[in-house]
Amino acid sequence: MAVCIVIQNKGSTATGTDVTPGAVAFSDVTSYINSALTNTVTITGIDTPIIVRMAWTTVNAANRGRWIVNGVSQPFGASPQDVTITNGAQIAFNWQITDEGPATSSGVGTVTNRSDSNTTLDTLNYFIERPESHGGFS
Repeated sequence: MAVCIVIQNKGSTATGTDVTPGAVAFSDVTSYINSALTNTVTITGIDTPIIVRMAWTTVNAANRGRWIVNGVSQPFGASPQDVTITNGAQIAFNWQITDEGPATSSGVGTVTNRSDSNTTLDTLNYFIERPESHGGFS
């Protein structure tokens, strides 16, 4: 007579393996108030935290950016900027130019998934201008 014993560990939780989010679609942004903010995108389709990167083409001391995750602004910094996010996170990106540099800044932002071989998730154009450079208020 053969005996078969099955051992199951019901107390453990499997870690996720899906690091590919659903569609990520940021709109191009134009701003005349020193700062440009993208639309908010909700991350779906992942079951483990991922690292998302924004890198942009205009890199100078007066141009900086930051992620905003679930309404919480991360610190400003130079390109690139990384953030760790989970499923359901609402993310946006904010560029800013300071008074120390050129009056305008424009370029292309590229969003990549560092957790998935740096797969490109989206690209977008941005343009920022200080108000005083086009007759606005400073």
